[in-house]
Amino acid sequence: MKLIALIIAGLGGMLVWYGGGGFENTQVPHSIGIQYMTLGGGFLFGGLFLYAYIDKKK
Repeated sequence: MKLIALIIAGLGGMLVWYGGGGFENTQVPHSIGIQYMTLGGGFLFGGLFLYAYIDKKK
C-alpha cells in the first residue's frame, strides 16, 4: 500500500514538472500548464498524505 502511495505522489510530481515546462520543447499554453500543476499538486499532496497515514496506522 505504501508503494501505491509513493507511485501516486511520483505521478503528481511529474505532472507538476510537466505543467511548469519540464521538457525543453514543450509548448503548453499557460492555462493548461496551471491545470496540470494544480492536478499534480493534488496528487502529490494526496499521495504523501496517504503514505503518512498508512505509516502512522501501523
